[in-house]
Amino acid sequence: VRRAAKRLRKAAPESGAVDVATLHRVRIRAKQLRYVIEFAAPLAGKPARRAVRDLAELQELLGDYRDAANAAD
Repeated sequence: VRRAAKRLRKAAPESGAVDVATLHRVRIRAKQLRYVIEFAAPLAGKPARRAVRDLAELQELLGDYRDAANAAD
């Protein structure tokens, strides 16, 4: 979980303008972290289930943004 979380933090931009490719990398890393947490959820309980839900929402938001940016092009 720590490794996947670290990879997500590294992929996430700190500030400023962000391109669609960067957001896509963040989305992929969020998906990887979600899968790891889903695997550990039976042991971690409610906080893990909440994290999975939040990561799924982040993935959906970033995916919608990417689709809109591609449609605009």
